[in-house]
Amino acid sequence: TAAPNPRNIASPFSACNSPTNPTGIGSVDPAAAFPGQPILLTAAVTPGNYPVSTGLTILADLSPMGGSSSQFFYDDGTHGDLTAGDLIFSFNAVIDGAALPGIKAIAILVRDEQNRTGSASMPFVVAPELSGIHDVQGAGHLSPLANTLVSVQGVTTAKRANGFYLQDPNPDDNAATSEGIFIFTGAVPNVAVGDLLLVTGTVKEYRASGVTSVYLTNTELENPGFTLTLLSRNHPLPSPVVLGSGGRIPPATVIEDDATGDVETSGLFDPAEDGLDFYESLEAMLVQMNDTVAVGPIKNFGSNRELPVVGDNGIHAGLFSSRGALVVRPDDFNPERLILNDLILGGPTLPSADQGDKFPGSLLGVLDYSYGNYKLELIALPALVPGGLAQEMLNDPGKYDLSVATFNVENLAPNNPPAKFAALADLIVNHLKSPDLLGIEEIQDNSGAKDDGTVDATLTWNKLIAAVQAAGGPNYAYRQIDPVNDEDGGAEGGNIRVGFLFRMDRGLSFIDRPGANALTPNAVGTGATGPELQYSPGRLDPANPAFLNSRKPLAGEFLCRGSKLFVILNHFNSKGGDTPLAGRFQPPILNSEVQRLQQAAVVKGFVQSILNIDPNANVIVLGDLNDFQFSKPLQTLKSAPLYNLIETLPEAERYSYVYEGNAQALDHILFSEGLANRPLAYGVVHVNSEFAAQVSDHDPQAVYVTFNDPPVVIPGGPYTVSEGNIVMLSAAAVDPEGGLLSYAWDLDQDNVFETSGQTVAYTALDGPSSLTLRVQVTDDGGLSTLASVLITIQNSAPAIGPIQAPAAPVSIHQPVKVSASFEDPGIRDTHKAEWNWGDGRTSPGVIVELNGAGTVSGKHIYKSPGLYKVTLTVTDQDGASARAFYEYVVVYNPHSFTSGSGWIQSPLGAFPADPAATGYAGFHFTVKNKKHSGNTEGRVEFRLKSGNLHFQATDFTWLVADWSRARVKGAGTINGQGTCFFNLEVMESRRHHPPTFHIKIWQDLNGAEQIVYDNKTLQPVFFGYILIR
Repeated sequence: TAAPNPRNIASPFSACNSPTNPTGIGSVDPAAAFPGQPILLTAAVTPGNYPVSTGLTILADLSPMGGSSSQFFYDDGTHGDLTAGDLIFSFNAVIDGAALPGIKAIAILVRDEQNRTGSASMPFVVAPELSGIHDVQGAGHLSPLANTLVSVQGVTTAKRANGFYLQDPNPDDNAATSEGIFIFTGAVPNVAVGDLLLVTGTVKEYRASGVTSVYLTNTELENPGFTLTLLSRNHPLPSPVVLGSGGRIPPATVIEDDATGDVETSGLFDPAEDGLDFYESLEAMLVQMNDTVAVGPIKNFGSNRELPVVGDNGIHAGLFSSRGALVVRPDDFNPERLILNDLILGGPTLPSADQGDKFPGSLLGVLDYSYGNYKLELIALPALVPGGLAQEMLNDPGKYDLSVATFNVENLAPNNPPAKFAALADLIVNHLKSPDLLGIEEIQDNSGAKDDGTVDATLTWNKLIAAVQAAGGPNYAYRQIDPVNDEDGGAEGGNIRVGFLFRMDRGLSFIDRPGANALTPNAVGTGATGPELQYSPGRLDPANPAFLNSRKPLAGEFLCRGSKLFVILNHFNSKGGDTPLAGRFQPPILNSEVQRLQQAAVVKGFVQSILNIDPNANVIVLGDLNDFQFSKPLQTLKSAPLYNLIETLPEAERYSYVYEGNAQALDHILFSEGLANRPLAYGVVHVNSEFAAQVSDHDPQAVYVTFNDPPVVIPGGPYTVSEGNIVMLSAAAVDPEGGLLSYAWDLDQDNVFETSGQTVAYTALDGPSSLTLRVQVTDDGGLSTLASVLITIQNSAPAIGPIQAPAAPVSIHQPVKVSASFEDPGIRDTHKAEWNWGDGRTSPGVIVELNGAGTVSGKHIYKSPGLYKVTLTVTDQDGASARAFYEYVVVYNPHSFTSGSGWIQSPLGAFPADPAATGYAGFHFTVKNKKHSGNTEGRVEFRLKSGNLHFQATDFTWLVADWSRARVKGAGTINGQGTCFFNLEVMESRRHHPPTFHIKIWQDLNGAEQIVYDNKTLQPVFFGYILIR
């Protein structure tokens, strides 16, 4: 048809539309299916126009799935079509059982009655036979099915922005094969945690930074052929593998010990021994760690954060410092470390954390690998408990100490925030105590990292010096040499360099020999006082290829209290370019070490040129050497010879830098022998590397070396003292410098001098012995001298307390228990004891003792009645003994009986109230022991008519009787009044001897005996009898 004529010239021109063909968009549900499985094929048709299509049909070629090559689709509500006439054509098909797995495409032809056609392709996947994820992963770093189309089934465990983790809920029994895998989608995946999925895709080994990079790969499923099918939701997650106690404990020493180069193609896969293989066997799996502790500070990368940790509070981890740092050793770079990362969608965000902070309880994540480290992508994280780690602070240097420090200030530039200058100044003034000499690394030029040709760094130095003064520090001077622009490495345009900061108010001064520039090589010559530098300051061999794109060492000459110092400050090339510890190539390739070895050789040669002139010269080599104390470059420096001070620390304290949880020494101070033999105190001052808030990534270190002579000590003694006694010890001393002296004694021989004073009291503990005690005399410069005194300790006998024995009478054949305490002045003595029971028998005592004091107990059975004197002897192991007595143990026969009556001739003095009262005194008694109760009863009466004394017994304590003698104790009254006590002793008549009688009567006046009557001895009885049974 022609275009319509316009009604007027203003009408727009409207052309007729050209005919369009019908089109179709096909889909397959499911997008991947196994041979023999039904699928639904659909095509949504868009009719052609001008005119609108009528009589639309869909014809498909199903031969790729083993079907008809000309199969019609239906839009009539049959063959799987849901709604008739909605222009969505469908066909229920079944993949032929013999169809080969692979990526397929079904061609469809759309035709209308106007004989117009359109075509489309329906991609789908004939899924291969289901594989276990462990089969895909295999027992190795590379999948045995790499670049193969596979089908796996598993549960979604976590999601990331570009994919998700899938884990097989039906693991095999091989710990070397992982049950997890990452499914790469390229965008946020449309799945949910807990979805049970069937995933088909091609196995790929993804390597960050390209196929030739030094990193290990991640095994993934992705295109081509990627499809996923939801089987069910809210499926329980597989149980996590516990790393540590109660689960699988990571190797704690070996990263990889059987590979020779590429671990993916060499060596054994040994998860039990090798850290790399251990974590590879858990790739993409759910992992649980318990009671994790940070072994370094958090690093914030903006989009995510990383924190190095170990589990179980570190009980399975390697060498820990006193501050919780995990320290590297020559054969141990701590494969037990794991990096926590927070890239999981919906997962927790790592809080800011310092070394030593803890997550008590269990954390959960998926094990992953990226950029040279195995990482745990967090799903659940308990609350952080701070460890309370504090920045270290030095004590003040001594009066005669030279304090020397090295500090990498990490790209310090004038345009850094004022807070950085203030923080650095605080560390220098308050934590390093304003060292006399500071070797500073990484000072940038006046324009910072702007590459504008500036090399002068005056602004940077002056701002740092001003910040130190503002913090209360001294006025520092500096010496340095500007580098050639862009030839010393570091941040582009920054022109970082090294330089000396020094103060001159404590006996240190700089010897200036000017004339050197960036390209002038320094040299050593012989001067009037020995070796001297040609230039001070001056650079070492700056044109040497060893220092290409690296900082040149700076040598300076100082004077300290009359002694010359040669100081060489360094910042060797970094370890950038080395392959990672957990990288593809094992052992790691130390590409950067070659240049550091060359640099160390140059410095060594310069040091030797000084020592060849004066072997006792004071030489200091210090700085950021970017290598470990056991590395080849450091061994080269030591062979000058030099002594690395970090090796004077315990092995667990040798670190100045914490990288990815590995505490290591990159900064060093080395002394020549002349300095190393002086008294010194050295340490790394941990203020940066262990903390999330850092002003630099390096910790400074400092040494106090003493230019002072120790005191001369004259000890007292020798001394002699008995154990348990006190002896006064003394010493005298002289300080060569005439300074004040302090005295401290180690009196307990524990190498701690805790007792101060020139004269001190010492309590002797045990003898006989001789011992040597030490006194430490310290001058006001902190130098000490030790001296010894000799003490002879004599043994002393133990002291025995009162014997505890039964006060009441004890029947014959009944056990008698006795005990006593004892104490020995020698608290280290041990003892033995013996009881003498007074009846001709003895027995050893049972001793319980501690520190020379204790108790002795014993038990005995008497066979005969009587009054028995018990004797205890306690003897120490050195032979000294003591005795104690008990009078008396009263032993009675329950069947005893005695009676008597008669007269005695009372002697003069027997009756103190009337000593002259004498004459006959009469008595009558009948006393017996009751058979069953053991009580004593009876009657005792005694009269002295001349003294008007009439005694009558009212109470009986005991009756002890044998065949011829009886003894009675009790109480009674005098003339019917008061209370008094009596002892009665009688004997029967013997052949040719009459019976005898003795009585003692007394009163108790506040514990003292007041005799009422005592005839002193057994006297003959007149006109009477004595009977004992």
